Amino acid sequence: MAQKGAQALERGIAILQYLEKVGEVRRLAIFLSIWICRSPRPFAC
Repeated sequence: MAQKGAQALERGIAILQYLEKVGEVRRLAIFLSIWICRSPRPFAC
């Protein structure tokens, strides 16, 4: 029973780490899009 709980906990932590990574990627994408919009090439928007 404890084994199953530990596995579920590990899976939950892995999912949280994945979501954190996705969040970082999204933040980076937003930052890049803003930076591209402010660059002298307005066609990117």
